[in-house]
Amino acid sequence: MSVKENIIGWSKEGFDFISERNVPKEVMQIRNRSALLEADNRYTKEKIILYRKLLQIDREKLDENSNYFVAGINEILRINVQSFLNKMDNPEVPLFVTKDNGEIEKLMGVKAYYLNFIIQLKYQDFDIFKRYRVVLNRNGIKEIEELK
Repeated sequence: MSVKENIIGWSKEGFDFISERNVPKEVMQIRNRSALLEADNRYTKEKIILYRKLLQIDREKLDENSNYFVAGINEILRINVQSFLNKMDNPEVPLFVTKDNGEIEKLMGVKAYYLNFIIQLKYQDFDIFKRYRVVLNRNGIKEIEELK
């Protein structure tokens, strides 16, 4: 990392696909999977990606190379979901319901997929987890929600 061509720190990042048994228990509790998803996972396992980023900034060098006080940094994480979208089913699926009179009625349902992000932020003694869920279908992102 540099400011005005002066190195003020470093950054390392990487990602791996990991198995569920390698996910910390605290993260699995935050993930809070539903019983329905647990049953479905017997046949189709969730894919878990571990993304790590380590960042070291030298405060003194930063102050020497900036005319302004820098209170913090903003991290923008961009994830391209296009390859996920290309492999998804039709966003509308037929559902068949039996009415009280015995007739079968065809309804159109909406098929959605969910990406869960659990983010751990650490700095010295500060350690916090955040959980976000992205709802999408073949047409794109429908919703992003922060979950508690």
